[in-house]
Amino acid sequence: MGQQEDMVGPSHSDLECMKILLPGLYAETLKLLVIMAWAIGGHQKLELCLDDEQSLAWWKVEVFHDSGHLYLHRGWKHFTRALNLQDGFSLVLRYDGRSQINV
Repeated sequence: MGQQEDMVGPSHSDLECMKILLPGLYAETLKLLVIMAWAIGGHQKLELCLDDEQSLAWWKVEVFHDSGHLYLHRGWKHFTRALNLQDGFSLVLRYDGRSQINV
């Protein structure tokens, strides 16, 4: 039985990756890393949660697929402006396996 469990692929829950914001590549959309896109799969609407020690803030963000890539789109621009994200910032994205990404 243990052998069978070892053959199961990575869990979709609590997947974490880092994304560095490069000039001109995040203002309108954010292209997700392949492993994150694979885990999210067909979800069309996600929630981004700013996960800090002071408070939890939420933004609804839509996802779109293009040429095999997955992007955070509608709502992403509002998120970047609200947090004043800038070139060179690093984001740690944690996907909960359902419909939420903690940032």
